[in-house]
Order: sequence, then C-alpha cells, then structure tokens
Amino acid sequence: MKFTVARKLTLAHIGFAIIIVSMVILAWWQFTNIENQLGHASGATQSLDTVSRDKGVQPQTWQTPADTGLQIQGTILRARQLIIAAGLFGLLAVLYGYFLFARGIVRPLQELGAAHNANARGDLSRRVHVYAQDEFGVLAESFNQMAGKIEHGVNIEQRAMQYTLLREITGQLQTSPTLEAAYQVIAPYAERIFAGIRGGLGIISASKSLISTTASWGNCEILPKTFHSSDCWALRRSREHLSTSPDAGPVCGHFTGAGNTPRLCVPIIMQGECIGLLCLESNTADEKNSVQLPEVQELAVMAADGIGLCLSNLILQDALRHQSTHDALTGLHNRLYLDEALMREVSRAERYRTNFAVIMLDLDYFKQINDKYGHSAGDKVLEHTGQLISGNIRTSDIACRYGGEEFVVILPQISPEQTRERAEQLLALFRSRTITYNHQNLEPVTCSMGIAVFPEHGRTTDEILQVADQALYAAKSQGRNCYCLPEDINTL
Repeated sequence: MKFTVARKLTLAHIGFAIIIVSMVILAWWQFTNIENQLGHASGATQSLDTVSRDKGVQPQTWQTPADTGLQIQGTILRARQLIIAAGLFGLLAVLYGYFLFARGIVRPLQELGAAHNANARGDLSRRVHVYAQDEFGVLAESFNQMAGKIEHGVNIEQRAMQYTLLREITGQLQTSPTLEAAYQVIAPYAERIFAGIRGGLGIISASKSLISTTASWGNCEILPKTFHSSDCWALRRSREHLSTSPDAGPVCGHFTGAGNTPRLCVPIIMQGECIGLLCLESNTADEKNSVQLPEVQELAVMAADGIGLCLSNLILQDALRHQSTHDALTGLHNRLYLDEALMREVSRAERYRTNFAVIMLDLDYFKQINDKYGHSAGDKVLEHTGQLISGNIRTSDIACRYGGEEFVVILPQISPEQTRERAEQLLALFRSRTITYNHQNLEPVTCSMGIAVFPEHGRTTDEILQVADQALYAAKSQGRNCYCLPEDINTL
C-alpha cells in the first residue's frame, strides 16, 4: 500500500483529532471525578455531625473533612499530571507531524525548485532525488525524465553544431593560401567547437624535437611559444592522452598552468608522421560553462584528424612552393623568383618614384676550387656563400642565385652611394671568410661585383640585369675582388 501525500495528511489530521478528543475526555473525566468527590465529602460531613449529636459519639473517631480534602488534592494532582502528560504527548505528536510535513512536502518542493532553476541556468545534468512513491516522487521522476530528454536533445543539437563547425573549418583550411592564413582560421573556429575549454595548436619542427605554438584560444594561453616534443605523453605514445589529476596518471610537462587541471593532448598524425599537437584544458575559472574533457575526447580526435589533413596538404604545398622558388644548395631564391621580384620592384619604383639597386656577384677563380678539391668542395663554397649573403642583408633585400657561381642581390630604396657602401661591406666579408672542408681550410674565395641602379642605369628588368652584367665584366677586367658601376666603366 502506497502512502500518498493525501493519505499522509489525512492520517495526520485523524491523529491530531484523536489526541485532542482524548485530552478533552480525560480532562472532563478527571474534573467530573473531582466534583463527585467534593459532593460525597460534603454529604459525609453533615451525616457525621448528625450522628455525633444523636449518639453522643466524638467526631474525631470519624473521617474529618480535612482528610477528605487531602484525597481531593491528590486527585487534582493526578489530574494535572495526566493533563501535562497528555499535553507533552500532544506536543510530540505535533512535532512529529511537522517533521512528516517538512520531510514529505517541503524538502521535495525545495529540491524540485532548485533543480528547475539549475536547468534554467543551463545545468541540464541536475536531477531530483526520489524519496518516496507518492505524488512528489512521481513528480520528481517525471522531472528527471523530462530533464534527461532535454539534455539528450541539447547534446544532439550541440554535437550537430560541432560537426557543422568542423566541416566549415575544414573548408576554410582547404581554401587557405598559406600556413599562416590557416593558423589564423583555426583559433576562432576551435573556440566555438570546444566552447568552455581552453586550447592550443602546435606544429612540430622538421627536426621532430621542437613544437611551435601556432594558435591559442580561451581566456589564457595554455602552451608556451616553443617546447620539446619529449614533454608530451601523447607524442610519446602516438595517441591521445587524458590526465584528469596528477594522481590519475602522468601529466604532460608542456602546459603553463598548475598540474591539477584536467588536460587532453591529441597528436596530429598524417600517413604515419606526426605533424602537430592539439591540446585542451578544462576551464576551471568558468565552472558554470566548463565542459568535462572526457565528453569531448572523441570530438577532439575528429578535429585533429580534419585539421591535420588540411595542414598536411598546406605543408606539402608550402614545401613545393619553396622548392619552386628557392635554390636547394644555397637556400637563396632561384632565377624564376628573381624575374618576378625584379618586375615587382620596377613596378613599385615607378609607382612611388623611388629607386633600387641590383648587385650581380660572381666568385673569383671558382673553377680552380672544383679542379683542385672536387665538386663537393665547390658545393661547400656555394653553400657558405649563400649563408654569408643572406645573413648580411636587410629584411627587405632579396638574394638570389643567378646561375652557377653567380648571385644577384636586389636592394630596394637605396641610393648609389649607399649601394657602394653595401658592396664594400660584402667584399670585406668575402675577403675575411674561411671555409673548412675535410678538416682543412680552403683557399680564400673572393668575389667581383657589378652594380646597376634603377632608373639611372635602366628602366626595365632586362636593361638593369644587362648593365649589372657589364659592370661585373668590367670589375673582373680590373683584376677581380672589387666592384664596378656603369659610370666607373666610362672612366676606364
């Protein structure tokens, strides 16, 4: 038999009525008994006085009114005790009834209201405890079922939105022209996909030893700018690594915050090669909107796969683009890039009415190095030359390998006098350099330079290169290890 709230209230009312009626009956019975005793005592006193006068008996031999009064007082005392006991019993019954009322009605209503408010604030995981199979128990079960269905529906809707965002970020990454543009796309989308979670994306270096952070989202950065790949357990294991607390397992050492925060690392692996790392950290500072990492672990793996596929294509495109515009031996730009760069500089100089200079550089007696030490030594000299030039020019300058042992340096927005100074500096560096090959120092390899300035010495790319080549030939004619400008040719 189920005791519903209505039955509980009915039984409580009946109990209270029985207690009140019992107290009234007991009080009426006691006071009626007292009245009877008082009546009997008065009649007995009159009879004793009459008998005493008729028979001449002394009144002290009979029960006196004082004795009767003592009996009445005892009866009154017992009545008071009974009333007090009944009152205490009634008070206990009232307290027990209030306890039943508070336990059976007030507490379920308070919990139901608190759960409703929590759900309204977004905490759909809040449930109500079912204390009994009464009306409130049925209401609590109905509320729990409703909250569960709403939470399930919200989770489905949220997961669908996350999948939509994953498709969108994949499309954006596929249309990104460069890796830098792709990195700028990742952070805004990741912040929406992993709402309430801090995160960061790192790309592994060519040496596989360092990781550079390229994107971050959340209220603070969780990864340093660079860190060693050995600091991450996910990269060691080549699979995702979740650490909920220091006691639950090893914690990755590359996070910037304390180690007691739940964290998730997912390696980005494409075709068996690790190219990056996706890291997530629970946002404990925002507990209201914080999401448990195990709930998004599968989503994080999917995101890492999608982002990794797009980034691997961009990395491959970037490598092919670099190979198409750079010389593999020296690391400088190649002839193809030189032609495009010269056209841009001519167009820019004409638009803004500025000038630029071109230095054509050729190594002196390079053939003797190949003949004496071999072509591998010659390659060493060319490689060192590329490093020397690229390490001693401005960021805006463009260094290219023109062909063989010839190099071209484009110097934007520079005067002929400044160009002479730069040429002298480069000549001094070539004269003082030492190249070691097979544990021996090679003979000093100097260079000759020809200089042409736009627009003084030419107004097209072909004219500029032709004038610089003529100046280079003049410098070699003067004995090499020097530079020459077109006006110097006229004075020869």
